Amino acid sequence: MKSLRGPQSTIYGPRALAGVIQIFTKQGNGTPGVTLTEEGGTYDTFRETLASDGKIDVFDYSIGVSRLDTDNARPNNQYRNTAEIADLGLSLTDNLRVGALITYSLSDTGNPNTIFNPKPFEQFFD
Repeated sequence: MKSLRGPQSTIYGPRALAGVIQIFTKQGNGTPGVTLTEEGGTYDTFRETLASDGKIDVFDYSIGVSRLDTDNARPNNQYRNTAEIADLGLSLTDNLRVGALITYSLSDTGNPNTIFNPKPFEQFFD
């Protein structure tokens, strides 16, 4: 990760006035491999991750998927998150790599102590 402050950030346009943060994602390197992890805890908390990266001839890849579920301590305070990322590339020459970065994230949260009822007529249907 690299941070640019001051006049260097102006090359990124007017919305970068306070600075720019560049994030370099992991590129696949070496023999392809796979990592799988599973964690669990209190309040029905579970986290699963699956990742793989490697390089095959001129093609390199790094992919990852994660899922987090927790019900938390209070009612209606659950949290769910699914995230996916893929960095795919072709090294056409020693100095030229063509790549694509694909990301996806979906989060769902509960609203404890809310006064809004998302299903106001549900009590009428049993």
